[in-house]
Amino acid sequence: MGEKEGYQKEITELEYQKKNLEKVMPKEITASDISVRLGSTWIPESDIKNIIFETLKTPNYLRWDINVRFTLHTS
Repeated sequence: MGEKEGYQKEITELEYQKKNLEKVMPKEITASDISVRLGSTWIPESDIKNIIFETLKTPNYLRWDINVRFTLHTS
């Protein structure tokens, strides 16, 4: 087998693998497909604070007294 035939065989095998991978790939999602609960424990408290400040347009002079805390225990 020559070099050219070897490359062609490799390309054919790679194309076969690519087709099989495309079959099992999950569908592409957009940002609007993702929903997050504000109380999710994996969101840092500082991010929640920033969301509150941006949403409510909290003035800077009032931000020092607003704290976000949550517990990992749920009822």
